[in-house]
Amino acid sequence: MPSSLPSKDDLPSAGEVATEVAETTKSSLTSGLRSFGAGGVGGICAVLVGHPFDLVKVRLQTAEKGVYSGAIDVVRKTVAREGLTRGLYAGVSAPLVGVTPMFAVSFWGFDVGKSLVRTFSSPASTTTTSARDTPFTIAQISTAGFFSAIPMTLITAPFERAKNPSPQAKNQNTAAG
Repeated sequence: MPSSLPSKDDLPSAGEVATEVAETTKSSLTSGLRSFGAGGVGGICAVLVGHPFDLVKVRLQTAEKGVYSGAIDVVRKTVAREGLTRGLYAGVSAPLVGVTPMFAVSFWGFDVGKSLVRTFSSPASTTTTSARDTPFTIAQISTAGFFSAIPMTLITAPFERAKNPSPQAKNQNTAAG
């Protein structure tokens, strides 16, 4: 009866295993750092592009009726009064500090998720070039995206909780004051 177990000659040596583990660890660390950095740069870009739109929206919402005739009018008057960079990027530091790490962690989490999906999808051949080059299915990408939400939630939830106290806490503060 033939055995399906590999023979002793088919198994890699301890040195080969150690080398493969070291290469995989180095590759994973490099990939994780690259994803983290790319997410940080993406976060900075998102804030720099989106902040002027948010500023215009807030000024339209909070201005007295009749001050601005529309979004273009907000931009025109803001740039004339405060200058381009100071006017459209007023208050940009807080979103930069908050959003940049969130994007970095999200990209890193997605990278970790892809590694986990790849590992559990084809455990026998995760180190071969063909297994690493095989494109992910939509379900696998979705699963990796789910994994990216886990570290993101661990970071954002406490800040959101501190920013938005519960209605019970508001009622207690009102009753106490």
